[in-house]
Amino acid sequence: MISINNLTTVIEDKKILNNINLKWSSNQKVGIIGLNGAGKTSVFKSILQLGFFQNNSISYPANLNIKDDIGYLSENRGLFTKETVAKNLSYFALLNLLDAPTAAERIKFWLSFFKINELSDKKIFELSKGNQQKVQFIASIIGLPKYMILDEPFSGIDPLNADLFIQAINYLYENNTTVMYSSHQMNYVEEIANMIYVIKDGQIVESGTLNDIKNRYRTISVMNSKELEALKNKLAKNSLQFFADNNSFTVQNSHKLISDFKDYKIGQPSLEQIFKLINGEANIEKTI
Repeated sequence: MISINNLTTVIEDKKILNNINLKWSSNQKVGIIGLNGAGKTSVFKSILQLGFFQNNSISYPANLNIKDDIGYLSENRGLFTKETVAKNLSYFALLNLLDAPTAAERIKFWLSFFKINELSDKKIFELSKGNQQKVQFIASIIGLPKYMILDEPFSGIDPLNADLFIQAINYLYENNTTVMYSSHQMNYVEEIANMIYVIKDGQIVESGTLNDIKNRYRTISVMNSKELEALKNKLAKNSLQFFADNNSFTVQNSHKLISDFKDYKIGQPSLEQIFKLINGEANIEKTI
């Protein structure tokens, strides 16, 4: 288990991370969600002990070598654009100290997995953004690390290719690579993660399994505009913060829902609705 304990990071008098506590167990696919600038990448860099993010607040399993045992797919891609796909992957295999037969076998497997065998001799700059991302993904996991950090792996990927990335993440997990990733697409987090952390302004503000988190919130639905205004007034009267989405309101679960809202249709929100409530988007109304 990799464990972050009360991690606080200050850079140039700005608090980047504030009292972060997080556990990354070998039986978990951890999804971290948050707005741009919330601190997701800073958490990753802290785990990797990179630059300003070196710290003493993280404990690692015995005999774990950060450089060799934790893979990292950065949000900023790093391929040699004037070299071919094959040369790029061979280079990253060499960095991972793979012998030639093992490297060739893994490169062949992953090119086939992502259905880009025919691009082996193409130069990186000749590829689409989506195919470049596939190559970058393969390069980052070619050594089959014990732990794998993926920073926005679904960025710029169409739904069909996103399915391949989901399959790849699950394949890694099933073959003893523990995965942590960030994403803005809540549906992919819901589909993959068995542990979720929500980060806001450098702090963990929500965590748990998907069901744990959903059970802490409720949606309250109405059928017409008359009920809509009545419900808004009732939410305000009960001092409940809510996110309004058409005729549905997402609120944090409380005993007031049982006693005061029993005449309304109460359901369970999506992770996206909860995320919007937590982050105070423009159409969230905060009560006094």
